[in-house]
Amino acid sequence: KGETVGIIGGTGSGKTSLISLIPRLYDATGGEVYLFGNSIYEYTKAFLNKTVSIVPQKAVLFSGSIRDNLKWRKNDATDEELLEAAKIAQATDVIEQKGGLDGKIEAEGRNLSGGQRQRLTIARALVENPKILILDEATSALDNESEAAIVKSLDKLSEGRTTLTIAHRLSSIQNSDRVLELTEEGICEKNELLTNR
Repeated sequence: KGETVGIIGGTGSGKTSLISLIPRLYDATGGEVYLFGNSIYEYTKAFLNKTVSIVPQKAVLFSGSIRDNLKWRKNDATDEELLEAAKIAQATDVIEQKGGLDGKIEAEGRNLSGGQRQRLTIARALVENPKILILDEATSALDNESEAAIVKSLDKLSEGRTTLTIAHRLSSIQNSDRVLELTEEGICEKNELLTNR
């Protein structure tokens, strides 16, 4: 609980499959998955959906206002909650450029850059303040400065939240508490990659 764990591994090593077991997007065909010390099957899908938030590499936005997109996981979120999440995700400037929370987003976010889409998708995941946040290469379209600012903001607010970060860039995981590498032999810790030790 409360740890930030970096997950690395080659293409096809199973990083996304591994993290998909936590909210039960897939069920394990072997072994067991435990959450909060209990079998994952003891929890309802509704509980898992509320507890676990995944930000995929390919940001998914839909046609509508920025507000509608950010409230997707928490329909009763206030504008203050939306703007706070946007601040953490370094997306405040995106909202301002589009004219505020009522600014329009085209289907699939076609009127936004890849980095803008990723920042809004991260903000949406943070609105509900999930206990488990999974970032699946969620900052791959961002420049190093924007990525570093998001990582710093998330670190400040990580108390009690577990964050799993899948990354290709080492800069995305260097402030993690632990780094796990997926290999053909299994999972091994690679904590020598960390700079915070």
